[in-house]
Amino acid sequence: MDIKLAYKSFVEKSIILIQKNRKYIPFASLLIWYLKIPFLLKIFIAAFAGYIVDKVTYTIGFITLQSKAKNEALSFITAFQNPIDFPDDLVYKYSLMFFSVFITALLPFVVVFVLHFLLANNINETETIMRRRTRKILFYIFLILAFFGTFIIALHSVSFIAYIMLYSSKEISILESLLRYINGKGSPIFESTILSYDSLNEQIKYSFVFEIIGLIFLFVLWYITKLVNKKKKNFVTDFLSTSALSLGLLLGLLIIISHTLYGAGYFGKSLANYDLDFVEIEYKAGGFKTIQGLRIYEDENTVILRDSCDVTHSITSEEFHIISISKVDDVNDCGKKE
Repeated sequence: MDIKLAYKSFVEKSIILIQKNRKYIPFASLLIWYLKIPFLLKIFIAAFAGYIVDKVTYTIGFITLQSKAKNEALSFITAFQNPIDFPDDLVYKYSLMFFSVFITALLPFVVVFVLHFLLANNINETETIMRRRTRKILFYIFLILAFFGTFIIALHSVSFIAYIMLYSSKEISILESLLRYINGKGSPIFESTILSYDSLNEQIKYSFVFEIIGLIFLFVLWYITKLVNKKKKNFVTDFLSTSALSLGLLLGLLIIISHTLYGAGYFGKSLANYDLDFVEIEYKAGGFKTIQGLRIYEDENTVILRDSCDVTHSITSEEFHIISISKVDDVNDCGKKE
């Protein structure tokens, strides 16, 4: 079998298939253009796109991990100032956690986009104007209900993948924990009496998700104003839509500069309060004291950790210093457990 002929036949059939179903396939024109370009150019574009995706993926994970390690929200610039050295596989792990949250936050908009793309053409243009308007109203009501339904699901599950990746190694498999969660039999996975999925989900939801959603709403505002301006050409609509568009772009730019560029940093800071790592804490409580253990939770003036004897300590102090350590020193006089 001739490989060149087989490849050419595959490309031609793919183009015909996309052209026949282009109203159901997103970015159909771009896909057709890609299929028509020479093979070597395809390879170059794919390799370049893969390189860009890899760099973006690594950078997101790097910022997230640096922010978690330093317990502060870092930007693209500050994350690369005196960075802590971590292995690449750990960086990609945290990048995967970030994108799992990001994709979940986008889910309501993706669902509405796909439903609109697939179903909008079903409104028959040959019907009467009144019936067509009624179907359009019902269709957009359906899209709004689909959006809020998916939005509620996303808010309650936005941190689930990150939670699984952080704690799945603690006494229970990912599959078993998922089945337990679906069947309502306890917590999604093992958790201590201090840590909970709900607390992690709330932290990540407020520090990350709402900013992304706000930015997308501004994009929707931009799209609607452009659509209105395109259909109704007069001074009033043109002025109002242009003003709304300018305001939306200005607010969007401010959000990007002031907050969204810190998205991965805020996500990493959220994880810093809930991940388990070995730390040594020096705190002031009638003099300076030192204790080592697994950091379970950290608030502004409170740290909760578990020492080598599995004793949980809640430390509240106006002044303490925390450093990461490789392991907790063994204590031989823990006593027998009852």
